[in-house]
Amino acid sequence: MSILDRIVELLGEQDQKKLTDYLHLKKSAFTDWKSGKSNSYRKYLIEISEFFGVSIDYLVYGISLIQQSVRWESTQQVQ
Repeated sequence: MSILDRIVELLGEQDQKKLTDYLHLKKSAFTDWKSGKSNSYRKYLIEISEFFGVSIDYLVYGISLIQQSVRWESTQQVQ
């Protein structure tokens, strides 16, 4: 799943205008992201993660902080 796919999934039934307003962007910016005309959403990852209350790692990699912690702990036990 791509970063944009996760953003769309998190947005769910919410109006995309809420997100674009939060980012101080025109509503057409989101449409451009979804159509592939622009990938400018990458420079707003911090703000987008704050809007949804998720980590940047979740947006980029699809893993939560809990999953990261479990992975880190399991690698420490192997060593």
